[in-house]
Amino acid sequence: MTLAEVLVAGVIVSSSCCASLQVWSQTVQTTQAARDLVQAGERLELQWLLSRRWLAAAELGCPLDPFALEVGLDQALPREAGISRRLAMDPNREGVWLTLEHNATGLLRRQLFTAAGSGWCSSSRETSS
Repeated sequence: MTLAEVLVAGVIVSSSCCASLQVWSQTVQTTQAARDLVQAGERLELQWLLSRRWLAAAELGCPLDPFALEVGLDQALPREAGISRRLAMDPNREGVWLTLEHNATGLLRRQLFTAAGSGWCSSSRETSS
């Protein structure tokens, strides 16, 4: 084998090694990003379940007051770092939207809670419109 052949073989081996290292590095990054996304989804889902359980068990009256709900929910279930929680009145005044968002990933969980659907208003306690 001549010196030129040895140099060409060295260049080929070197470039193959670099390419495989780049592929492995990208695979590790993709795996870590997927793991982080799954973990963020689990944290968001846990916060949503806890918030939902608290709202379902709360003794609330009619009409719903999103501010009072948010204060009560903040006292019962402190906000987790990296997750924002909002309670807002539905534009049609039919209920309150619970919105949870994971700030880093943008994952969003949203549910409408209505007074009648949650059992907060009974026929004897309903207010007049």
